[in-house]
Amino acid sequence: MALFGGRRAFLTPEAEDWQVDCWLWHLRQREVAEQLPRTPLILPNQDFFPALGLSGHARAEAIFEAVKSHAGLSDWPVKLVAQEDMPAFLEGGAFIQHESSAAGTFRFENSGEAIITYAPDLVANPAGLIATLAHELGHYFNETFDCEPPGDADLNEPATDVTSIVLGYGVFAANHCLIHETFETGYRVGKVGYLTEEERVFSLAIFLELTDRNPEDAAPYLKKYLAKQLRKAVTYIRSEGVANTLKEQLHG
Repeated sequence: MALFGGRRAFLTPEAEDWQVDCWLWHLRQREVAEQLPRTPLILPNQDFFPALGLSGHARAEAIFEAVKSHAGLSDWPVKLVAQEDMPAFLEGGAFIQHESSAAGTFRFENSGEAIITYAPDLVANPAGLIATLAHELGHYFNETFDCEPPGDADLNEPATDVTSIVLGYGVFAANHCLIHETFETGYRVGKVGYLTEEERVFSLAIFLELTDRNPEDAAPYLKKYLAKQLRKAVTYIRSEGVANTLKEQLHG
């Protein structure tokens, strides 16, 4: 590393290398390689998610059907179930989400039926629900892959964060990493998922590069500081040729 000057990497070398390897893992799957060029950048607007005159589980199901449709997975059979235990976040104080209190889960029943669950309080936070459902749908999608992600099964969850971005939900993934909301009775904060904000933004930048999009397509829908990070990530990826190997894999 240069003592004076020099270009500063966006991520640590280890994190950047894993991101590239994880994207290569995705692109080696035929379905990903075929679908990615036509995958939309899914945005939190009326075009993708029109207003719903629904509430409760019916609202969650309608949102989930839209999430599946935009990801190109409408015909994948999966049952959506509301959790009955602890909500994703607790009002009135600080609560950091972790594995024992998941906003969503994915599993196969003994019968072979695919089940995705969600914390019911997310229905009042559509963007958070969409991010959660996209992640869990990513688990389902990854079941078709022919090998474990880089780092093997121990890194399944971070790799699935990337999967949700591969499926087009990078804006939701980045915006929904850190939560801080204020109420009359208190506040709640939490971290959702496994990758950091910077890692999610970097992965979104790769998605934009591989699908020939401008960062300004996503920036207006991101938190302001994330939009700034995205522009830096795209500039870094282009200047350092980070996506060159990925483009060769995609188009080769």
